[in-house]
Amino acid sequence: MLTIPQVAARLGLSKTRIHEFIRAGRLPATKPGRDWLITPEDLAAFAAIPRRPGHPGHREKERPGEVR
Repeated sequence: MLTIPQVAARLGLSKTRIHEFIRAGRLPATKPGRDWLITPEDLAAFAAIPRRPGHPGHREKERPGEVR
C-alpha cells in the first residue's frame, strides 16, 4: 500500500492534486485510519490513463465570436 506522499512523488504531482483525484473518485483509495492508502495496482491503472497536461482551469477558453 502507498501513501499520498509516495503516490505524489511517483506521479510528479502535488499531494493536493492526489487528494482531488481521490475525492473525485478517479483514484481508488482506502482510509483505514488517518492516512489514505492506494494499492500499487490502482496506482498503475490510474497512471495508465492518458491525460492532457496542465490544470483544466488554466487552458485557454474559447470565447464567442473569437477567431483563431
